[in-house]
Amino acid sequence: MSDPPPELLAVDIGNTHTDWALFRGATLLERGRGPTRPEGDEPSGWEVGLSRAPRGLPVVACTVVPEIEDLLSRAATAHGRTCHFLDHHSPLPFPLRYRLPGELGPDRLANAIGAGLHADPPYVVVDLGTALTVDGVTRTGGYEGGAIAPGPAIIADYLHERTARLPLLDLARARQATGIGRTTAEAMEIGCSVGMAGMAEALTAEVRRALARIDGEEPVVLLTGGGHAWVRGTSVGEWPFYPDLTLEGLRSWATRFPLHPEAPHTDDGRIPTR
Repeated sequence: MSDPPPELLAVDIGNTHTDWALFRGATLLERGRGPTRPEGDEPSGWEVGLSRAPRGLPVVACTVVPEIEDLLSRAATAHGRTCHFLDHHSPLPFPLRYRLPGELGPDRLANAIGAGLHADPPYVVVDLGTALTVDGVTRTGGYEGGAIAPGPAIIADYLHERTARLPLLDLARARQATGIGRTTAEAMEIGCSVGMAGMAEALTAEVRRALARIDGEEPVVLLTGGGHAWVRGTSVGEWPFYPDLTLEGLRSWATRFPLHPEAPHTDDGRIPTR
């Protein structure tokens, strides 16, 4: 007897990479990753995800690359699939306290929703991606906001572009490093790993203090993002790590609310709980 088919395709389109997953209920059946903007004939991550999904399967997505939204939507429709995008207009399981919600990255919302599957508020979600994002959710106010800083790739690229002699690190091959760099590349790797961990730690401490003042209790911290490999040897690498948190958040959002693009946004509702 064959296994039941998947019920949903979740797609997280980032600046550099796209992650996708097939879900049946809360069970992740298959996941993959690929470039958001591939070179040559290589398919993009979202194209591979669509190719793995049965015809007619609903697609739920978040993207920080606006021009990809239309491409994904049209490709899904062409294969008999409905495509729904999470953003600040979507019905959400918590109020938004962000003063300019139109500026809020949908991946940050997906992270905040996904974190509610693993912890009760108050909590802080740290995402080590192209950008380092730190987001806070309280029991009192819902999604409060957070902090944004450069991720390892941005730091490495900037060092190369703005200096005459520093090489371009291949982050796919570079190793997470601590201690003393005996070569320029090693020194840069230490800067990207230990420096990234220190920045994540400082920003998280600041957001935790702010949330504690709101709810009167210490928030828990959840870590996600492809940059986790860069902080494994540091204290940040010891934080609870959820590699599929963004995709889990998309799946949770899709099952909590009817998937209608025109659904009105609401600023009230329950804080997500386990």
